[in-house]
This record gives sequence, structure tokens and C-alpha cells, in this order.
Amino acid sequence: MDFEWLLFDFDNTLVDFHDSSVKAFKRSFDKHELSISEEAYATYKKINKKIWDKFEKGEITTDDIRKDRFSQLFEALKINHIDPIKFNASYIEDIIFYTELYPGALSLLKRLKEKYKLAIVTNGLKEAQ
Repeated sequence: MDFEWLLFDFDNTLVDFHDSSVKAFKRSFDKHELSISEEAYATYKKINKKIWDKFEKGEITTDDIRKDRFSQLFEALKINHIDPIKFNASYIEDIIFYTELYPGALSLLKRLKEKYKLAIVTNGLKEAQ
């Protein structure tokens, strides 16, 4: 079977999104002078997963993701003095800041582009991708 195109997911395929997310979460909390615990990130991961599951089922929009994940987290952590939409924007900026390709990803893509057309497909938020 001959392929003309190779499609790659971005998060956790070409880049270590988990590592970026952890660092961005901490940095965003630091910028807003909030203390952070491992429990806070674990709570965020659960909330975020439920929200993304709803998005993938077509039940909510990307705007809902942007506003709901930190609204729900802040409610769970009893934080009520920070705008969750602005916090989400800060978190996205920080994810971009910390995004790094997996070792060897760039050299692999360079070799593959000699034989195939390459594209990135993602369901991630456009501003983070």
C-alpha cells in the first residue's frame, strides 16, 4: 500500500503536551499568586477530561472549554477572585511557551517529507496549536 500523505496528531505525538500542561498550570498559578498543590492539578485533569469528552461528543463548543474548565476548577478549589476566562488565556499562553517537540521528532519529519506530504491534524484549541 502506497501512501501520499502522512497525518500526525500534534499533542502527545509530536510534542509532550502533558509536560507543557503541567508547567503552564504551575506558571499560571504563580502569575496569579495562587498556591498550587498536586491535588489541584489532579482535579484540573479530571475536570478537563470530562469537558473534552463532552466536546468530542459534540455536546459543547470550544468556547465552552475556554470558560468551563477553570470555572469548574476554581469552584472546586474555592477560588472566586480570578476570572476563569482570563486565566484560561494565560494558561494557553504558557502552554505555547513550554511546548517542545519530542526528541527526534523534527529529524523524523525531515526524513519523511522527502517521500510523503505531511500534515498535522488536531482537535486542540487553535490558539494553543
